[in-house]
Amino acid sequence: MLKEAGAEGLSFELLTRDVDQPYKYVGIWLIDEWSKVGLKVTQRVTPTGPYLEAQRTGNFSVYSGANCHGVPNPVLDVQPYLPGSYFTGNYGYFEDKQEVALYEKMLHETDFSKQRALMREFEKYVLDDQAHTMYLLWWYRIVPHRSYVKGWKISPSHFINQDLATVWLDR
Repeated sequence: MLKEAGAEGLSFELLTRDVDQPYKYVGIWLIDEWSKVGLKVTQRVTPTGPYLEAQRTGNFSVYSGANCHGVPNPVLDVQPYLPGSYFTGNYGYFEDKQEVALYEKMLHETDFSKQRALMREFEKYVLDDQAHTMYLLWWYRIVPHRSYVKGWKISPSHFINQDLATVWLDR
């Protein structure tokens, strides 16, 4: 497949944050998957400060980042996928006026069902038509715990249900 695309022997470096879960583990998994199609990828693991500096200065080929903001408001959660000129938290260094126009339309739509349809259109455009970014489902709140941990209620976000008053150990 790479040979047909004129990209045989393609190699690059994946920038990841020096945190096991999810960054290093996801990086290892990605590199393994990419190797199956012939890509030669190395992983550069850096502490948080240098990791963020590398993103801000464009000192990377590909980086692994997390988007786990407000989850209840999808229109806000997709901002990191917008061009950097529109949302400064995007370090993809691309410009896309059509993507911004679609986002603006979705942002200002007051009818929920129409906004939802625009979100599906935005998702397809960003992840399929243009592929400025790639989304991994790894970060959707995987929380394994021991069987004797009781009272824990899983939530769809890292930011809600953090009251540990109901958690207890059955030992």
